Amino acid sequence: MSLAPYGRLLRRPAVLRLVLVALVARVPNASLGVVVTLHVVGPLGKGYAQAGLVEASATKPTAPGAAADRDRIESPELDRDLS
Repeated sequence: MSLAPYGRLLRRPAVLRLVLVALVARVPNASLGVVVTLHVVGPLGKGYAQAGLVEASATKPTAPGAAADRDRIESPELDRDLS
């Protein structure tokens, strides 16, 4: 798989900046599971099973929105650059 299409895409104005902001913005969301697990197991003194239940209840409400957002962006320019 060639990475050249990604290079062309990242050279477009503001795309690199947008990608970097998106990566930084996702760090808190990605670390939420670890933080919740450590909090439930550590200070609350519960087990990993309880931590899993807490994390599952926190994740479930966000799942339907993820499927809806997947097809929202349509751009012939981006399709051309990635092909």
